[in-house]
Amino acid sequence: MKMEQKLNTGFGTHFVQSLLLPFLVGLITYGLNLVRGYFTLGLLLEPVSHVSDIVGPTGVVYAVEFSHRSGRDLVNMAKKRTNVIPIIEDARHPSKYRMLVGMVDVIFSDVAQPDQARIPALNASYFLKAEGHFVISIKANCIDSTQPAVAVFDSEVNKLKQDQFRPAEQVTLEPYERDHACVVGGYRVSKKSKPAS
Repeated sequence: MKMEQKLNTGFGTHFVQSLLLPFLVGLITYGLNLVRGYFTLGLLLEPVSHVSDIVGPTGVVYAVEFSHRSGRDLVNMAKKRTNVIPIIEDARHPSKYRMLVGMVDVIFSDVAQPDQARIPALNASYFLKAEGHFVISIKANCIDSTQPAVAVFDSEVNKLKQDQFRPAEQVTLEPYERDHACVVGGYRVSKKSKPAS
């Protein structure tokens, strides 16, 4: 099953990845306006602030950042946005911050690491509600620069499926980002419900 299409908008890549893309590929049909817990891995400040606006004052955004420099900026931003909980930690070790994070409705992962599928899977096992949703950015060159991007995307999607993710849509981010894709879907989805139509 091929779930790929080209995304063509006039917005910048990080804006597309963080805010528009979930809507464009159907996440809005899940009722994102009702989301109260949103978990981000490796996002820049601007996308985190967009998500903060989406969930509003009654929602919460847990933002995990490994870099201390970016983490400092995240902490400063969180002083103005009380629904953002900054976590300065390696997202490969969710047990280190499990006491800070409640169950969430959505996980958004944008990490440039070889184990891009494993990182959100580890965090989902701790924090993502059953029937929750995910948005994962896949950077093919960070995983395996010797393989065609499409082969890397397929491999990562298969890894996600093994970890109880059910991908519903895949969109490449060209021409804005070469060899990047974003995958959206559901987590621990029952056979009765579908992640997107």
